[in-house]
Amino acid sequence: MDISKVEQKSIVYGTLKLYVDFWHNTIFYNKIEVYGLDKIDFNKPRILAPNHQNALMDPMAILGTRRDQPVFVARSDIFTHPLIVKFLLFIKILPIYRIRDGKAKLALNDKIFKKSVDILEKKKTLIVFPEAAHSPKRTLIPIKKGIFRIAFAAEEKNNFTLDTIIYPAGIIYSNYFPYKSNLLIQYGTPINVSKYKKDYAESPQKAMQIIRKDLGDEMERLAIHIKNQEHYTFFESARELFDNQTKECQKSSTDNSLLAKFKADKAIIRVLDKEYDEKPETIQNLDSETQLYFQKLKKNKLKDWLFDKPFSPFSLVLKTLLGIILFPIFAVGLIFFMIPFLAPEAIAPKFKDPQWHSSVRFAVSLIFGNIYGLIIFALLWIFVDIWWVKWVYLVGLTPLVQFSFWYRKSVPKVIGQWRFLFNKKIVENLKQERQKLKDKFALLYNKHENNA
Repeated sequence: MDISKVEQKSIVYGTLKLYVDFWHNTIFYNKIEVYGLDKIDFNKPRILAPNHQNALMDPMAILGTRRDQPVFVARSDIFTHPLIVKFLLFIKILPIYRIRDGKAKLALNDKIFKKSVDILEKKKTLIVFPEAAHSPKRTLIPIKKGIFRIAFAAEEKNNFTLDTIIYPAGIIYSNYFPYKSNLLIQYGTPINVSKYKKDYAESPQKAMQIIRKDLGDEMERLAIHIKNQEHYTFFESARELFDNQTKECQKSSTDNSLLAKFKADKAIIRVLDKEYDEKPETIQNLDSETQLYFQKLKKNKLKDWLFDKPFSPFSLVLKTLLGIILFPIFAVGLIFFMIPFLAPEAIAPKFKDPQWHSSVRFAVSLIFGNIYGLIIFALLWIFVDIWWVKWVYLVGLTPLVQFSFWYRKSVPKVIGQWRFLFNKKIVENLKQERQKLKDKFALLYNKHENNA
């Protein structure tokens, strides 16, 4: 495995990255917000340290919002075949070996660590996921030592004058799995590795413990971290149920940014954690009542967001008519993109780990979407003599894809609103239950946030 030139810029890679970034940022995701990029000093050796929850989509999130060509360090079990190895090295991913890969393979890490140090000395960007594995939940898992071994090795080799910086990052998805979800990325307070020189001189293990805690604290601040596993489902439901209520308390009810949503989520989790520490029975009762409410919603095929977005029968009729009028356009989009739509949905469930489903959808839609689109364009070019039809297809391709995604998501929402409108008795009962839950949370919020 030749890793000698993995950090060098590649024109082919750069060109391919531009298009993949376009697909990631414009086609696949609905909304992306990035904060803290200005904190990164590109004149110094740097290691980006994001949380890891969504398989391949996590490195894509970092790559898609940057213009450089960073090198990643990833677990070795994805390097399963010579062709895969070549591809992964082409996209600048280095393997890191763990004890579960076999003791004999651990020695191979020496070569990887030396290369990582070389990358830092050249002031290139290295990206390491400190957890060394992705979590199936919105919960950080314990940080491994790999990232610190690389950072301290680089500093020790250069007598702690290299000035290596670790940049903690938080990646937050509104939903892990479907198309057109939202993505928030935050870079936090930089951690200067040279700051730990004295601790490292006394004891490398001591220095690693201290820097691990510092990085862990900052990553926890930047990510959604639900540490209460006993009531995990309830905490997730609470992020949906009490979101707008919390934003009102934070005086950000008109702020539709992903950052405002993140701050509200953090406050909800903080309040529930504090109450659980004081009175776990309160959380137990609120958990039972909340899950019962969501079970009733599911039974009646309703969604909680319907209560927060009022609508009139007249507006609903207009939206329905508009949906009927626009259906032919969607049908055209479906014909042109049936394979890109359906292929990922057929392939993704074959992966046992659900966290890979989004990655499969992205990869398959990217590959099939472009191949399929080129085939259709070639057929038009060969068999259609009207020149403007070909160029209308080419120019209208991206808007048509975007519209198809929008239409596909909008129709179930309109159907849900009709269901909401025609189940007045059920809706009224649910509305009362919902308000009782929100009143109980308001008491907890005032107790732990306003009186803190």
